[in-house]
Amino acid sequence: MHIGTLIRDKRLSLGLTLEQVAQGTGVVKATVLRWENGLTKNIGPHKIAKLSEVLDIQPELLHRLNESEARKSQPVPAFDDDIHELNSTEISDDSMAPVLLPGDIVWFAPLTEAVGQGDLVAVRLGADILVRYAYPQEEGYLLTAANPQSHPIQLIQGSGKALIVGIAVQAKFEIVGKIIYYQRRIG
Repeated sequence: MHIGTLIRDKRLSLGLTLEQVAQGTGVVKATVLRWENGLTKNIGPHKIAKLSEVLDIQPELLHRLNESEARKSQPVPAFDDDIHELNSTEISDDSMAPVLLPGDIVWFAPLTEAVGQGDLVAVRLGADILVRYAYPQEEGYLLTAANPQSHPIQLIQGSGKALIVGIAVQAKFEIVGKIIYYQRRIG
């Protein structure tokens, strides 16, 4: 289990908002969202203690999962020899806010393993490249955004159909890579 998944699941089961967890741990809402989405690889020990209190989770479990995530953290592949295999796209809307903002640049690498629950992926949908969280399902994928105002997209494998808010559209789609790095545009 990933620490982010545990944080999100426990927060939702307690009926807490991102803001409530943020206030209880002394961080901003975007930080809690980054924890939940696995974008922060090492949560500080004092924040773990506060999370433990707010979410009623044993601190030992949080520390163990946090250490496990930190060990898995690797340098950004852009500095490896495989730089030629990276692609990038610019975020053009607020569907991934507050995690990714319009103007941010994300880099993605070709898939080398199966897409896991909640992986942040780049998806070519028609002529557009979208960045979303992917959730594999029996018949394809459910793509969700960080912004609750954005609608989920159901991709049906083999049919070439994408269902957006219950509306079927014919659109060729392909998950073209996993997001490995992003750069925030400042100014």
